[in-house]
Amino acid sequence: MKKLKFLASLLFVGNIVSAQTAYVVPKEADINQEVTIYVNLKDPGCDCPNLVDKAGPIYIWSWNPSDPKVGNGDWGASNDALKMTDEGNNLWSFKMIPAEFYEITDVQKFYTEGISMLVKLKDGGSGGGTANENKSADLTVDIDPVPGCDDKLCPFPINFGQDDYFTVTYDNKKEEKVSMQNLQAGDVYLFARCVADGQLYEVSAFADVASNPDLLMTDEGEGKFTLTFIPEDFFPIPPGAEITSLVFVIRRKVFNGPDDKMDGTILLKVGCN
Repeated sequence: MKKLKFLASLLFVGNIVSAQTAYVVPKEADINQEVTIYVNLKDPGCDCPNLVDKAGPIYIWSWNPSDPKVGNGDWGASNDALKMTDEGNNLWSFKMIPAEFYEITDVQKFYTEGISMLVKLKDGGSGGGTANENKSADLTVDIDPVPGCDDKLCPFPINFGQDDYFTVTYDNKKEEKVSMQNLQAGDVYLFARCVADGQLYEVSAFADVASNPDLLMTDEGEGKFTLTFIPEDFFPIPPGAEITSLVFVIRRKVFNGPDDKMDGTILLKVGCN
């Protein structure tokens, strides 16, 4: 039964990519979870006559959001770690965990720009252009974030470990507190506290938050501010300590009293929720 389910899923994927050159499954993906990129060599957008009906191997060659952590290799000798899987009928796939594969640090930029890549034989050949070289045209693979929350302060991803890249997004347009509305770039800071092995740790004391540039949230436009970090590196915890929860409060750069911070706190559990 499991094999039948896998076959049905694979056929469905084949139907999807038959109408386009490159596609990722799942389309809405957490960058810390495995995704599969499919490339259809027969699609006109591939523009890869020297690859069609080849036995392979076929390799992925990527440069955005960065070169792969393991490296692409040389044009005449691709890195074997980037070898793709032949799914049949000129459909090739490659599995990766984006955050690890690219060592992504700018999560928002990744979802905006996607993956830039091509596919090629181990030796890409020479001569310029896909008619002469053993490669596809340049391809863009779009990945959408997992649908986020509509709350004022949203974590991403929802399930994360203390060694994962983690982003806090504050939507000031949803701020109901009048004294905290219409905040501008340079005025939004994040107070951050964690509990690790039963002890409290703060990046900076609340009164000192605005003196720490690491706590200044980035203005993304449209009233949204973000801060991305790896919890175990961000908090001053002892080596090997296990973080169990995080607490956040948004405050203004100049703090004179309760009017200069969001009401309440945001508590998040670390690990699978």
